Amino acid sequence: LRLLTHWRDLVARDLAGERDYPSFSELDPDSIPDIWENAFVLDISGHTEDPLFRLVGSKIAGYSPFDLRNLPVSQAPRDSLVEKSVAFVQEVISREVPISRGGEFLKPDGVRVLYRGIILPMSDDGITVSGLFGAANCREEKV
Repeated sequence: LRLLTHWRDLVARDLAGERDYPSFSELDPDSIPDIWENAFVLDISGHTEDPLFRLVGSKIAGYSPFDLRNLPVSQAPRDSLVEKSVAFVQEVISREVPISRGGEFLKPDGVRVLYRGIILPMSDDGITVSGLFGAANCREEKV
């Protein structure tokens, strides 16, 4: 919820109310340091069917055995926090609204993972969605 509040605050900076989305240039890692390490940026320009990871925070990167940067979301490791965090990306693209999802899954080693993720539409011009900003975190429990 904190990231959604931050996103809404960025939109609200437009006092004239002429835009629907914040731009990537407004994102400041120092203003959300604990979220930033769990964050990712998805490029949808020319990649709406299978967006590309452009930025991957250090904590969320730790849930992948390989570097995700410049890879399509379809290559996210199965049964991982990364895969679950981008599973609803097409819904965000089609509805052009922030969406948050949570749930649980079992990792291959039998550890249960409780997670929550959010994906937010971003825009270069304030009107047209040009990319997505997301974040996810989790808690692991031995079964």
